[in-house]
Amino acid sequence: MCIDMWQRYRVVIPDEVETLPMDQVVLKSHVGGLVKSFERKAAA
Repeated sequence: MCIDMWQRYRVVIPDEVETLPMDQVVLKSHVGGLVKSFERKAAA
C-alpha cells in the first residue's frame, strides 16, 4: 500500500525547465513575496 501511494503522488522533475527573462513577464498578482500569477508579454 505504501508503494501505491508513493507512485500516485510522486513528483516528476523535468530534465530542462524553460526560463523567461524579466522583460518578457508581466506580474498579475502576488501575496507577500510569492507570485500567484503572471503572463508572458506579447512578442513585439
